Amino acid sequence: MDMFIKQHKKIPKQLITDLKEVRPPNMPKELTDSIKRMKELNKDNEEVQSIIKMKFNQYRHEEKYYGGGHHQMRVFTNGDNGDIIDRELKQFMSEKMEAKAFTYNRQYKALTWLDTKDIHTEFKRFRGMVKQGVIKVEEYNNKALTMKNNDTKWYVLVLQHADDSPAGMDLGGIKIFQFMVDGICYFFQNEKNRDKMYKYLVA
Repeated sequence: MDMFIKQHKKIPKQLITDLKEVRPPNMPKELTDSIKRMKELNKDNEEVQSIIKMKFNQYRHEEKYYGGGHHQMRVFTNGDNGDIIDRELKQFMSEKMEAKAFTYNRQYKALTWLDTKDIHTEFKRFRGMVKQGVIKVEEYNNKALTMKNNDTKWYVLVLQHADDSPAGMDLGGIKIFQFMVDGICYFFQNEKNRDKMYKYLVA
C-alpha cells in the first residue's frame, strides 16, 4: 500500500480487499502495534523488500491487465473447453512481470508468458518452418484485440498450417478476446514488437 501511495499510483481494488481481510477495522491495538514493529524491523531486510516489490508488481499487473473481472465464454474446442483459462487468468495476468507476449500452450493446456529471450527462440524456429513451407502467417490476421473486461489492447500474430489443414481454434483467442481463428495465437503487448516479429517471419 505504501509503495502505491509513494509512487502516486492508483491503489488496486484487490489490494484494498486483501488488506481488509488481514487488517480489519476492529483489529486489537496490540496487533496493530505488532505490525508496525515488524514493518520497522524489516525495512532494511532485502529478502522481505524483494517479496514486497514482487507483490507490488503482481497487484499492478493484475489491475492493469485483468481489471474488474473477465467475461467467461464457454467454448468447446478439441475436447477442451478452456475452463482453466477462466480459473487462472487473473493470477496469470498478475505474473506478467517483464514478459512481452503470451500464448495458449496446447501441450500443457495453459497460458504461457514469453520474455524477449523466449520470443527470439520460438520465432527463430518458426521462421525456419515458414521457409520450409510448413506454416504460414497472414498479415490480415494481425489485429488489435481488446480484452473485454478492461479495454486493454493486445496485438495478435497467428501461425497456421501452410496447406490450410485445420490446426484448431486458439482457446486463448476465443476465451480472452472472443477472437475466433484457426491457428496458434501469440498476443503481444506492443504493436511494434508484433509487427517486427511478423516481418522477421516473412522476410
